[in-house]
Amino acid sequence: MKIRPDVCRAILLTSLGWLVIDVIILFYTLDNSAVQTRNVLRGERLTLEKVDAAAPPSAQVEKQQHKEEHVDPETEEALNKLLAGTSFDTNGPGSNGEGVNIDPSKDAEMKEMFKQNQFNLMASNIISVNRTLPDYRSSKCKTNTDSISVKELPSVSIIIVFHNEAWTTLLRGLYSIIYRSPRSLLEEIILIDDFSDRAHLKKPLDLFLQRLPVPVHIVHLPERSGLIRARLAGSDIAKGKVLLFLDAHIEIVNVLLHQLLM
Repeated sequence: MKIRPDVCRAILLTSLGWLVIDVIILFYTLDNSAVQTRNVLRGERLTLEKVDAAAPPSAQVEKQQHKEEHVDPETEEALNKLLAGTSFDTNGPGSNGEGVNIDPSKDAEMKEMFKQNQFNLMASNIISVNRTLPDYRSSKCKTNTDSISVKELPSVSIIIVFHNEAWTTLLRGLYSIIYRSPRSLLEEIILIDDFSDRAHLKKPLDLFLQRLPVPVHIVHLPERSGLIRARLAGSDIAKGKVLLFLDAHIEIVNVLLHQLLM
């Protein structure tokens, strides 16, 4: 069966037309990428914001500018008791990532506390929640970080899901995020309480979060939902351009956000 000449011409012209369009789109895309790359290279070098590493004293947690409308005296008392046994000293126990020594006479108590969260809770309670950490980055990693302009990086919402988390591990994670992240990148921290039943994770924690110097939101789920659905609940209310999901018992190092966003 022969194809008529006019049909062949139509097919050929259509193919050539699409080819020309594809080439134009390709050149436009490549040119746009090159411009963006040049802009990044010409941009200011990353200047890390000087974040105050000094945390507030134990019972004098830094308050936001707004005043609390009403504080339940029992909640205030419970929070003060929790903070009284919490170290906020940057040079306190565990500074620079070092371990701590526990008196052998407390061995039985340490083992009993271990059962609560399946880690050495006594050691965690001794270690400062605002301790310093060594910089484990490679030299190449540090060089790459210095080549990025902070203005080029999007804002981040950090979402943390927890269930019956220990007090000091949760605070240590929050403090490492707050005091080691440039405020221009940190849109907010969102805590999702996956139906915890421990008293310190209810009203005392809510009151403590109101006094932090960055936006921190907490959602107490009405039933146990599991990690994925709890994270989805956090993503539904997040405002940042990038969502970063972290565990509750973590510590971040300086410029972590920059490198994750590169």
